[in-house]
Amino acid sequence: MLKLQGNDIYRGPDKIGWLQENHIFDRTGKKIGYFEQNYVYDADARKLAYVEEDFLMPYGGAASAKVRLEQIAEDVTGGVVPEIARAAIYILLGS
Repeated sequence: MLKLQGNDIYRGPDKIGWLQENHIFDRTGKKIGYFEQNYVYDADARKLAYVEEDFLMPYGGAASAKVRLEQIAEDVTGGVVPEIARAAIYILLGS
């Protein structure tokens, strides 16, 4: 489970990254991706996933790999951020 505290992202007691506007950085300060509108991108601007209705859908992947946004909200807790931000954290840093 991941937890947002302010802009910082924690897994248990360990800070594993942070949000800066719509960009996500790992604990070393490397930008690992970002989110924009309903899409999640990696650091090289490749689309990884998108939000459609109540699901996070892998971009170009099988529909069977979709994840309910409700599940993502349970796996990425805390903070006041849009669903797409939680989805990006879920995709880029894992749950």
